[in-house]
Amino acid sequence: MVGPVGEARVFRYADWDFVRKADSNPHFSALCLSDPQRCNAFSGLHRTLKGREQWMANHVQGTGHTEFQRNMGDTCTAIPPEGAVIAGEVVKALPADEHARTHP
Repeated sequence: MVGPVGEARVFRYADWDFVRKADSNPHFSALCLSDPQRCNAFSGLHRTLKGREQWMANHVQGTGHTEFQRNMGDTCTAIPPEGAVIAGEVVKALPADEHARTHP
């Protein structure tokens, strides 16, 4: 691949694991996409679907807008494969107990 100023760049692709943190609760949000002026009102983060849906219902009642982008997120930990280079350091194999904890 060639970078923005013409220098050669190498990208190594490998299998990574992205593991949801045990203490992470999902969160939900909505963004109003109604035309003609793209409202872009944001619901904020809700801990339940019901909270997000209530915000959308209130927004529809107050504005007449009916088009939304719904989002769900959580917190996770990225686990690199052995041999990946992270911040200039080569990742070594995880100890067996750590591998078992992060790969349920």
